Amino acid sequence: PLLACELQLLLIASNSKFSCDELLQFCRYYISLAYLASLFPGAWAIKVAEAFDPLCTTALLRSTNVIMAMVCGVLVHDLLLCIKPGIGKTKATAYAILVALYPVHWFFTFLYYTDVASLASVLAMYLSCLKKRFWVSALVSV
Repeated sequence: PLLACELQLLLIASNSKFSCDELLQFCRYYISLAYLASLFPGAWAIKVAEAFDPLCTTALLRSTNVIMAMVCGVLVHDLLLCIKPGIGKTKATAYAILVALYPVHWFFTFLYYTDVASLASVLAMYLSCLKKRFWVSALVSV
């Protein structure tokens, strides 16, 4: 966050005439709790998690996507059983594995992006709707 703040300060300083005090106040705002409170709740949680630097390794961050990819596989399995009840658990498991190995999903599993978590959220929302659990669907979609 400090590097981003410094870059923003350089951009502001080069584009307009701010005094040094105004630039420092601007920087403090971006690091302050007021800025964190204005963020989307998920982004705020990530900012709070930055306090745990030893836990924020590349391997750990990418492992969250691997875990979410497994959750996607389970959700696809349950969706298949819900949409086509006569498919059988073995065939649903095979289809879920094939969907999990789909190239785009497989590619984003090993990068630190939110695509896998977003997909898991949409699948969970859809599954909840199919099971007529509309409150759960609404909560998952947030």
